[in-house]
Order: sequence, then C-alpha cells, then structure tokens
Amino acid sequence: MTVDEVTALMRWNVAMYANCAKPLSEENAATQITIWAAELANVPAYAGQKAMRKAFTVCKFPVTLADLCDQLRSIQAEYAVPVADAWKKILWMISRVHYCGEPPLDYPAMFSNLPDVARDWLGSYHAALALNNMSDEGRMYKRSEFERFYEKWTKTAPLNPVLLPVNEEVEKQLAAERQKPLLRPKRGYDGWY
Repeated sequence: MTVDEVTALMRWNVAMYANCAKPLSEENAATQITIWAAELANVPAYAGQKAMRKAFTVCKFPVTLADLCDQLRSIQAEYAVPVADAWKKILWMISRVHYCGEPPLDYPAMFSNLPDVARDWLGSYHAALALNNMSDEGRMYKRSEFERFYEKWTKTAPLNPVLLPVNEEVEKQLAAERQKPLLRPKRGYDGWY
C-alpha cells in the first residue's frame, strides 16, 4: 500500500471512532502513517481495505496495526492451502522415499515443493524421512501435532502478497484455486487410511 492509501485507511479509522478516540496531532499522525505504510508496503490496497472493514466489526476501540495485520492474516488463511491438503502433500513426499538399489531422489527439491506451513513444521527434509519410518499410530500423533501447528502458524504467518486479493476478480480466482485438489486423485488403496 502507498502512503496515500494508508492515509485513507487512517481517515476511515478516525471517522469510525470519532467519539472515543482522542485526536492525533499532525506529527503523531505522520509518524503512524509512515510506520503503517512501511509495514503494509507489500499489501494490496484492496486487501487492506477489506481487512479494515473486517476490523471495524470486531474492534471496540480504534484499529491498530496489529488488529489490521490479524485481519489480513485471516484473509490470507482463506486462500492458503487447507491443513488436510498440506498433510496429504507431506504424506505424498514421504511415500516417494526409495530404498537400497533404487536411483536417488532429490529430497531437497521435493521438500522445497511442500507448502510453507509444512516446510516450517518439518524444518528439513530429514524430518520428513524420519516421519516415513514411523508407525501409522505415530503418524496419526504427528498429524494432530501438525494440525495444532497449522492453526498457530496461520495466526502468525508472515503476510504473503500472493495470497492477498488485489481486486474482486483476483479474489474469485484465489477462491477457485483453493477449491482445486492439491494432488490428483488416486485409484484404489494408497495405504494411508
């Protein structure tokens, strides 16, 4: 967002909370706008406005930068890879592990193709290989651990401009993209259920 776009958001904030917020001095307003513009530099204006409108519905006091970022993360989470699909992608990667006598696979490349949340949870492809050696019961425990991590991660993840809509058309495209399956459907029993 540009300084002008952030200034418009700040005006919305002042207008919405005119009865309870003390007026800002010119110097304080300029400082706040500079900070907000620096933090929201990669955020599309459309997404920023949408987040501000969402923040107005949940904040009882003037919207802070933290409130706005929370709403941006919730918008981002709407278009991120769902937890079940991210887990399937991890299982797909570990199912590709080859054993003695087979040509080696490029595990770092496979690891880099995982969703961000999966890479952050695993830490390295070595953890994925260790997951492959676990029993089904161990993997079920790890799945619930991954789901808890995913929930926390979506609330604290860095803002990703790719997952923030630029306009209504892009918003529809992102929603349609999320509806697509991450992996192609398999036929028959794949050993994971």
